[in-house]
Amino acid sequence: MRQSNIELCRIIAIMMVLTVHSSFATFGGPAEWEKPYYGLIVAQSLSVVGVNLFVLISGYFSIKLKTQSVLRLCFCYLFYAIMSSVFAYFNNSFSFRQLLFVSEANWFIAAYIGLMFLSPILNTFVDNSSKKTLETTIVVLLLSELSQVNIHSSSD
Repeated sequence: MRQSNIELCRIIAIMMVLTVHSSFATFGGPAEWEKPYYGLIVAQSLSVVGVNLFVLISGYFSIKLKTQSVLRLCFCYLFYAIMSSVFAYFNNSFSFRQLLFVSEANWFIAAYIGLMFLSPILNTFVDNSSKKTLETTIVVLLLSELSQVNIHSSSD
């Protein structure tokens, strides 16, 4: 059964991700701006949650490991890598690392493929666990993530 509202939310999340990436690629980071770009700051601030929203929606639909899905993701990545490499070539910033998953800019692709391979285990856990076990697991994971954020922010 299609859920149009969730599909629309997924499309909005994708547009948010594209907004953040295209604005950074076009204008660079805030430290590089010569004058205040208030509209850009607002757009990036509102769009930065796009990746989290996309992964949340994917989890809501229970990511299923399918060869077709992995191939589709790899095809999309290759299209992106080729297009960005063409632009980088004309800007004299081409690197073969951009074509592979070893670039820092491509961390999400490798992470999402890893999530796809872990999804059968995660789906089995969710399907066979009690509500109390799921709640406890979510709280423990959230607290461990918050403690990591506090450790990293206090060491900066």
